[in-house]
This record gives sequence, structure tokens and C-alpha cells, in this order.
Amino acid sequence: MNSKKNSRRIKSLSAVVNELTLRGFIAIPQGRKTPNTDIIVYNPQKTKSLNLIVRTYNPEKPSCIVGPKAAHYFGENFFWILAGIPLSDSSNNPEYYIIPNRVMAENEPKYHRLWLDTPGRSGHIHKDTNMRVVLLVPNNSPYYWDVSPYFNNWDLIAETLK
Repeated sequence: MNSKKNSRRIKSLSAVVNELTLRGFIAIPQGRKTPNTDIIVYNPQKTKSLNLIVRTYNPEKPSCIVGPKAAHYFGENFFWILAGIPLSDSSNNPEYYIIPNRVMAENEPKYHRLWLDTPGRSGHIHKDTNMRVVLLVPNNSPYYWDVSPYFNNWDLIAETLK
């Protein structure tokens, strides 16, 4: 991973940990060797925890790359956090999509399959790759599923950790 991408990833993990801490949770970043978990978050009593998978995107672009892992259901205690971290010269605040793993695992493979089965602009057949993309803004693309209910919806985490 190049240093610029690594720096943005570290910023996104820090931003998510900071946001969770401000909301009264205990958030602990995990090392790269922890499978399927970037952050573990606990309720203040430390009686419940969630595993968070964090992906970073540029909020000036309408999509976030999640990868093939998005098709896997890891359990009800897993959430995806798509963290829109502005570029360093921007004065915008970070934005987040908090998506339950169940929702991601149901939708990502369905829309990826639709993309594979639909010919490209010039009629060419799409080839399967490890890249998976979640479109974040509504558009007329047949590959768009509505993620707007998850925009900055930290209540999903709060409710699960009650």
C-alpha cells in the first residue's frame, strides 16, 4: 500500500475511533493481522462489543471501494463503516455510512452480479475482478442500492450496543 493511501487509512481509522469516543463508546483499533476487524467498539459498561470494518473514500467522489469481503456475512455483531475523509486541503468534515454486515452481504453480491451480467457501454462483457464498489449517491445506475438510511446513522451502533 502506498504511503498516501496508508496515511488516509490511518486518518479514517482515527476519525472513526474519535467519533465513537465522542459518543461515549470505547473504541480500540486492531492491527492488520486481525481478520475482518479494523476496530472493536464496546459499550461503556464493556458488556457488549461490535466489530467494525472500515473503508475510506474521498467524499468528492460518489463511490467507495469495499472489495470481495463485502459479500461475506460475518454475523450480527459486524458493521461496515464507509468513512469519507476529505482531502487535506478541504475544510469539509468527515462523513460516514454505518452499514450492518447483513445489509452489505445481501446487497453487494446482488449488484455485483448484475454488473457482471450487464454488457458495458460498447457491448463488451464485464470481467470479474476483486474490486467491489458501493455507489453512495442516488443515480440512475442499475448497480445502485440506496445507502442513504445509513448516512451518519450512529444510532445503529448505539442500539446494538444497548
